[in-house]
Amino acid sequence: MIRLLILFLFNPLISSAQKPLPRFENDTLYTTTGFRIYKGQALEFGKGIRKEGFFKYINVKSGHSSSSLSGRKFTVRLLKNFGVSQLNNSYVEMVCSVPYGNKKSFGVLMHIAIDSAIRFTELIVPVEDRFLDDPLISVSQKNIPRFENDTVYTLSGFKICNGQVIKMGNGSGKKAVFKHIAIEEGATNASLANSSITVKELCCFSVNEFNVASVKIFAGISFKDGTHGVMKMRLAFDNAIAVTELIVPD
Repeated sequence: MIRLLILFLFNPLISSAQKPLPRFENDTLYTTTGFRIYKGQALEFGKGIRKEGFFKYINVKSGHSSSSLSGRKFTVRLLKNFGVSQLNNSYVEMVCSVPYGNKKSFGVLMHIAIDSAIRFTELIVPVEDRFLDDPLISVSQKNIPRFENDTVYTLSGFKICNGQVIKMGNGSGKKAVFKHIAIEEGATNASLANSSITVKELCCFSVNEFNVASVKIFAGISFKDGTHGVMKMRLAFDNAIAVTELIVPD
């Protein structure tokens, strides 16, 4: 037992593997996948995922636009004010220099939700550090919610696609109001509860700053009294599944 403890304390590989991620240590930021960001490092901006290419997870604070930075390489000059949110999303303020010809460069101050910026390629890092098959992160983090080929892929592995029949549960908010489903037209909280819908169209997939993914659904609805209608709603699907506002197979 003593030998095992000594091995654990003095073996650097074991010790480092046990340190929590993400973290900021010795002027180096370690992302959730273990990728390191440090002073003097050369990195590259990707393309913003908001409309017209604006950054969602990089808040540029020094007057430069997303379009002027998109695709540019830069050098890290300073990291400061690191923090981790309640949802374990890390963020940091970064000062960097961006070259623009004739060996000149301009400085940029930005606030980055670092793991999200990497996950959605607003910040370009090596492929092996983009949350793909990394042993340091959980299954739920590897299976990123996404929208591909007219299909929503949830964290639980459940898929939502056109023509699918979905069973609704009850609202989880006060007075059984839906907390993670925003009904836009065609139904009420009372009429949607415990009904079935048939997906007709999926659109407007998005992920907010808290990494909550949602999608807009146009659907046919079979009400509890046997009548039918059409409705539109925005569904934060992973949250809705977690509290059984949306019923999915085990």
